[in-house]
Amino acid sequence: MKLILFILFLTANLLGSAVKTTIPTRAMTYLPELYIAIDKYWPGFSLPPLIAAQIEQETCFSMTHNRCWNPNVEFKGYKVDSTSGQRYLKEHGVGLPQITRANYIRNGRVVEKFDALSEMKSHFPKVLTDVSWNNIKGRPDLQMAIITLKDKQNYNTFKLYAKDELNNLIFMLASYNGGVGGLLSEIKYCKRQMDCNPGIWFNNVANVALKSKKPLWGNKSPWEINRDYPHLILTIRFNKYCFDFLNRDSITKK
Repeated sequence: MKLILFILFLTANLLGSAVKTTIPTRAMTYLPELYIAIDKYWPGFSLPPLIAAQIEQETCFSMTHNRCWNPNVEFKGYKVDSTSGQRYLKEHGVGLPQITRANYIRNGRVVEKFDALSEMKSHFPKVLTDVSWNNIKGRPDLQMAIITLKDKQNYNTFKLYAKDELNNLIFMLASYNGGVGGLLSEIKYCKRQMDCNPGIWFNNVANVALKSKKPLWGNKSPWEINRDYPHLILTIRFNKYCFDFLNRDSITKK
């Protein structure tokens, strides 16, 4: 994994032209919680900087924004149904991992599309037995467990598909944002194309456009948001956490 850390660090420098080096103040409070979760739930994983950068991507509009590294942050996206005129909660994300649930309208009724927290509880009942939508905001320890366990689960899923360790990590990130099923469909589609390598993300699977290209949040489509996700984590957010991870004793003792 030390080699992968170096490769990721090098990749970030090669791809990124404006790497931000400031770690948000609140991150210094919760990085120890992340290290504890990884040591407990994924002890073989030695790239906490990647998950730290992922949390920044999930929560930070800017390094000083109130959402940034805030375990109490809540995102609620409302939509008005074009047929009934009903306003409903389309998407709801909570905490550092932005654990999400989503709804849609069917025959004038609000229907659950997915509930990531319930799904995680079904996979890891012993760890998450006491967590619910009512108390998740107050439990940064469980939020760190959720993002660690979900990344581990996705990482193991895509071992069979990724060409190498680096692409496995990128698939892990892309599937966290866009869903495992969606990425598997894109990999299968890529495999059927003459000029697409299904084991490589950049310029291959990343070019497959099965997700909607209709603007959704911030004038960006689900496809654009998903493609930006691993790119921004690697090129903008990852490097700064590498330095602090290499000096993790000084952080965990604070």
